[in-house]
Amino acid sequence: MGGFDLREVSMPALPVRSTASLWRRRARQLLPLWDLLVLLAAAPLATALVAALGASLPVTAGWPAWERWALPLVALGPVLLYQPLERPPPPLRGFAVRLLLFVAIAALAAALAGTLVPTVWLLAWLALAIAGLVALRALMRRLRGRQTLAIYGAGPETDRLVQQLRRQAGDRIELLGVFDDRTTRTAPVQTPARGGLVELARLARQRPVDWTLVSVPESAQQRIRQLLPLLSGISDAVALSPTPVPARREALLAESLKVRMLADAERTACDLDDYDLSRFIDVARGFGADAYTYVVTPNVDHLIRLHDDAHFRALYEDAGYVLLDSRFLAHLLHLTRGVRLPVCAGSDLTGRLFGEVIAADDNLVLIGGSGAQAAALRERYGLRRFAHHNPPMGFIRDPDAVERCLSFIEAHSPFRFCLLAVGSPQQEIIARELQRRGRARGMALCVGASIDFLTGGERRAPAWMQRAGVEWLYRLMQAPRRMARRYLVRGPRVFGLLTQTEVQLRVHA
Repeated sequence: MGGFDLREVSMPALPVRSTASLWRRRARQLLPLWDLLVLLAAAPLATALVAALGASLPVTAGWPAWERWALPLVALGPVLLYQPLERPPPPLRGFAVRLLLFVAIAALAAALAGTLVPTVWLLAWLALAIAGLVALRALMRRLRGRQTLAIYGAGPETDRLVQQLRRQAGDRIELLGVFDDRTTRTAPVQTPARGGLVELARLARQRPVDWTLVSVPESAQQRIRQLLPLLSGISDAVALSPTPVPARREALLAESLKVRMLADAERTACDLDDYDLSRFIDVARGFGADAYTYVVTPNVDHLIRLHDDAHFRALYEDAGYVLLDSRFLAHLLHLTRGVRLPVCAGSDLTGRLFGEVIAADDNLVLIGGSGAQAAALRERYGLRRFAHHNPPMGFIRDPDAVERCLSFIEAHSPFRFCLLAVGSPQQEIIARELQRRGRARGMALCVGASIDFLTGGERRAPAWMQRAGVEWLYRLMQAPRRMARRYLVRGPRVFGLLTQTEVQLRVHA
């Protein structure tokens, strides 16, 4: 590497993102929720505005019929207006087209409703909604702020890059400097390096670094591989510039400079196996007890956790099988990306395993669930080798309780299946720890609330709601106090995070 090996770099502690930066990012990810609130608030405001202007509205008792009429449009709006706030911000013309389409649909719906919707109210509602949505987009763009940029690699190409950035994006990009660890130079440079990786890491602890551009020849693959893990911990995004050929992961820096993305802290990989329920039943039937693997079943809540928690991402990376649990997520991916993904819901999988695969003499381990639930399963399926352990609430924070749980499972190994029903991320932590210790044999499945459904502790949604992907709504209605935060506060984040998720399907023969 020109007289310097990156493996010799002693890096200081990696930077911690500022709270303000994290909140700005979170606010941008919740844009569909803000759209929903804007459209919802515009309806009563339009009624009040029309009344204040002296225009006549039909006399009505209680909630006006025209505001109730607007509710489906309020729900449709965030989906129709949905546009990822990626790097860089998407062009406003795309938003304008979506907004015009929304207005056209609203006008058509009002025409079909006849006298139910007063024309003056409809015009006031659309005007307030458009004003609010446009103001919201402007605010989201301001939240991005001025982006900070560091360049790694000094040389003539970097000099040209710096000149281009200052000429085209001087008001949108703050250049923090050029950094390079090479001790030899083949040509004079106009922009000298401020230091190397150590100095860049120290700078990143003082202020956030949005971008790091790697300005080295694309042919220097070994050097780029060495740089990537180090730079990924320093800045939010790492890109190669200039990019001479079209790339799968391209981006425009400051809306003018084309770069090739190497890593992006705002994008998270989620690998899924292409098994539906029927195909994976065959896999589970034939796995045996000579080796160990574990199965995770991502849903919307897990996808959010994958973005928030690096440790949880590691649990998923080590899993043997990653099966999509959420039909809602599958429908959303089909709507936004045009991809169809197989679904293998954990609750359906657990029921089919008990009904079709597990034999009376199979060695089975259940972690979680009550003693009554374990007894019900033992009696219903005639299980003769069924071991049950229910760790205490919050056991994952108690090393002794975790050790007792792991030792119990290992004592009953080899097993046909080990069902981990202690909630996420506890069940994934236990599954991965069993793999790390290397003593267990068999297939462990992270099944969440499946035991509750199977034993009647909770009722599942009707089949049509499951197929439509709205099982979450049924669970919310069944237990509103327990599920409200998960589905109404935390859940809407998925609309923003989905655009920052690299979903890859692992195809099996």
